[in-house]
Amino acid sequence: MKKINIAKLLKNISIVVSILISPLIVAPFTAGIFLYCNPQNAQQHILFTYILSFTCIIPFFTLLFYKYTNRISSFDVPEIENRIRLLVFASIYNTIGFLIINYLNTDIQRSHSDTFKIIFVGSVTDRKNPKIIIESLETIDGDVSLEIIGQTPNLKYLKELNNLISSSKYSERITMTPFIKAEELISKYASANLFILPSKSEGLGRVIIEAQATACPVLVSSNTGMVDLIIENETGYIFENNNKNDLSNKIQYIMNNYESALQTGLNSKNFIKENQSVANFEFGYKKLIDLVSI
Repeated sequence: MKKINIAKLLKNISIVVSILISPLIVAPFTAGIFLYCNPQNAQQHILFTYILSFTCIIPFFTLLFYKYTNRISSFDVPEIENRIRLLVFASIYNTIGFLIINYLNTDIQRSHSDTFKIIFVGSVTDRKNPKIIIESLETIDGDVSLEIIGQTPNLKYLKELNNLISSSKYSERITMTPFIKAEELISKYASANLFILPSKSEGLGRVIIEAQATACPVLVSSNTGMVDLIIENETGYIFENNNKNDLSNKIQYIMNNYESALQTGLNSKNFIKENQSVANFEFGYKKLIDLVSI
């Protein structure tokens, strides 16, 4: 029986793992997920090729060229690869930007003459905190509906949420939608009167940008990365994190001053349009190559 060389085996495993987690693999793979999970994008193949070129093909052959022309040594390669790691994040955020363009072009179907429609989009978990929206509605006066859109990975939390819905005075007007296609989601944003993301902790929150791109007024929790997307009373609204009374007061204020809220939604759409244009992202990708220049 042939003896297994453990050291050689471990070395080979480490090589495979390093290739799989390399930014040159991760960046286009992540970008591909964003693009092909949003089938409404007619130019997804062109965009993916564009992203693949700048995050994988060009950096890879740049390294090979400099290495085999003896302009860099094997010791220099890790340093250059560290620069390439920045492309992972750039690829992700630029891809998000391309997708947002689809939301900017949607038809607005928003009306506030009848039911005031509130939506939540995100995973139904304690961190995202959709329960607090239901609790805050108990002191709201008016014709209000709430739709919670998102996956439900935590069964215990889902059970608590369903019990809360059952005991709510708005129980007949609260619906849960576990999954919808991207084009349906755009329509939901475009017809909603208010988007709320009450996360206890959160990064920038792509769903906020999506809502803003359809001119939907947004209300988010404080002390999170989301507030970087909001100028209070100009491009959105902020309530005190995990404070249902403050959330309730903000919802009521927005309902009572909805003409102003509509203008806030338009302001946020204009902000997204100015900062998420095709020209900006084309320029961004051209600048990315500087990150791997020697």
